Amino acid sequence: MPNRKNIKVVVFVTGDETYGQQRSLIVDYERAKDYGIDFHYVCLLKGQLYKKLLDLGADIKVIGGRIPEVYPANLIKLFVIFLSHLKPGFEIFSKLRGYLRETQPDLLYTHEVSQYVIGGLAAKSCGIKAVGHFRVMYNTRRNLGLSRVLLSIALNCSLDMGLSVSNAARDSLWGPVKKKTYPVYNGRDIQNIYKTAQTIAAKEECPAPDLIYIGRLTDIKKQDVLIEALGILACEGLRVKTFFVSGENDNSNPYYVKIQDQISRLGLKDDITFTGFVPQPYGMLAKAKVSVLCCWREGCPNLVYESMACQTPIVVPDAGGAGELVEDGVTGLKFTPDDPASLAKCLRRLLEEEELRKQLAKKGLAWASKNFTVDVHMTQLRQRFEQVIEN
Repeated sequence: MPNRKNIKVVVFVTGDETYGQQRSLIVDYERAKDYGIDFHYVCLLKGQLYKKLLDLGADIKVIGGRIPEVYPANLIKLFVIFLSHLKPGFEIFSKLRGYLRETQPDLLYTHEVSQYVIGGLAAKSCGIKAVGHFRVMYNTRRNLGLSRVLLSIALNCSLDMGLSVSNAARDSLWGPVKKKTYPVYNGRDIQNIYKTAQTIAAKEECPAPDLIYIGRLTDIKKQDVLIEALGILACEGLRVKTFFVSGENDNSNPYYVKIQDQISRLGLKDDITFTGFVPQPYGMLAKAKVSVLCCWREGCPNLVYESMACQTPIVVPDAGGAGELVEDGVTGLKFTPDDPASLAKCLRRLLEEEELRKQLAKKGLAWASKNFTVDVHMTQLRQRFEQVIEN
């Protein structure tokens, strides 16, 4: 796009984002210049994301500090956290404002709750537009919906525009900020994932599970729902060779201990393998008959379109971002959220019907190749950046 002005964007990050967020941010950086976007980064910490971006040659400023990562449901505890972080939060605000005044970008781009507020206010104090990208679904029922309302008010005061990774993420907001938030789905190099998956899967040593679940071992991911469904299938005589791909598989993780007890109770120890962290899981994903996602609180789960790219049919809950991304019976199957019996029914159907698996795999790949590419994502991102700057 030689005739279009480059947009200078400062991205405010912690530097140690989750693995999924890291992948999204790195894809953005690697392709940004092709779309006339010039990304610069402000990090709080020299974490994994900082190191990866630095290795890629990104311009990064480290300002130090830490902001809250956990926000309790109890409003009194939340208020205490707010008060305890006023001073460190103001220090971050001051350093960020100084950097923005020095560099004068076209806009500030943020990805986490505290970043939205601190970053947005720092940008506004410099006359710079602020955009927040909402990557999760907020709990609409916490404190009878009051938490959602208070958060939405804070976001509306801090940001000029919101972007969301799905309509479901947008719909979890409230009021004016919801009206100025637009969906921009994550993007992946679908064809490259497909080719990589086929190359790795062709190797004889690449394992071939019946079922695969890729994601952190944590209660929000709800792997216990899948394990309960596997228990139901085992009682019906169907044993399923299952891989959990995650790096948190040790006794220091309370959720891991919990599901290990569950596995023992259901007699599934011989059926389930915890692989540990796998940096390139596409080969075993491609060789698996089915992939599963149980969490309905994620805005736009990477596993959905990565499974489609690997031509592996996926089963997701009929809610949230995952439910939005999958067309039931066309690009995947859906089950009733948090219902192991409903999930077990979908799994049995897919594991026993090879022709159905082939149909879903073919249509899933075509759907992902059309809707979840880097080109679609970056084009939409550029358009929204132009819109907020012009308005």
